Amino acid sequence: MQFIVKHPKQCTRNELDGFIWLLSKLSLLPSSYSIKKISSVYLLGFCKDDAKIIWISAIKKPKSTRIQELRHSTATELPDVIWEYGYVYVSPSYRWSWISKKLYALLVKKIGIPLYATVKADNLAMKKLLKQFGFTQQGQSFKSAIDGKSLIIYTKNR
Repeated sequence: MQFIVKHPKQCTRNELDGFIWLLSKLSLLPSSYSIKKISSVYLLGFCKDDAKIIWISAIKKPKSTRIQELRHSTATELPDVIWEYGYVYVSPSYRWSWISKKLYALLVKKIGIPLYATVKADNLAMKKLLKQFGFTQQGQSFKSAIDGKSLIIYTKNR
């Protein structure tokens, strides 16, 4: 298996297409997600098995307006400088393996902390994974602007 962490501008077209294809599996993202939007992400993480991308995640630098919105929606204090961990998707046959921990560690090594992640309230697997990474649940749940489902914010400050 090959682990890759890099800026979107360093990615091949195949990597970006593969990332977007796996993103389409996430129900919180609009179907119009494009390479242009992915290119604004700070870091992309991939795990490939042969040439096939089987695991993705990203580190995003949220705008200050997003941080303010999350503070208001969750009644949580977030630092002004914080990275967002997200776009996590693992192909079903590779779930519950060490891949997530390895790629998460590589991403965090590049940017450090503090971090936050938003998770659908009913996504027990992702909530469990974030807790394993040292994240803690914060504040109250809030509604997704995309599909109205309940989301929870998790943070990691150390």
